[in-house]
Amino acid sequence: MTGTVSPWRIRGLEGGDIDQVVRIWEESRETDAAPAAGLTAVRAGAPAVVAEVADQVVGAAVSATPAG
Repeated sequence: MTGTVSPWRIRGLEGGDIDQVVRIWEESRETDAAPAAGLTAVRAGAPAVVAEVADQVVGAAVSATPAG
């Protein structure tokens, strides 16, 4: 069986992405694996990117710096 795979892209996080990033974060909490970063980094304005497929955010990466 063959199918068409929707193209994805990586782009910078925008203010309108926050709801979708929160949804992804909440879904990740339903597994045994802990998320690598919390929402605090996103809300604090840390540099971040999102993966997007057909105008839907499907992943996010946020930079983190050690406290010190």
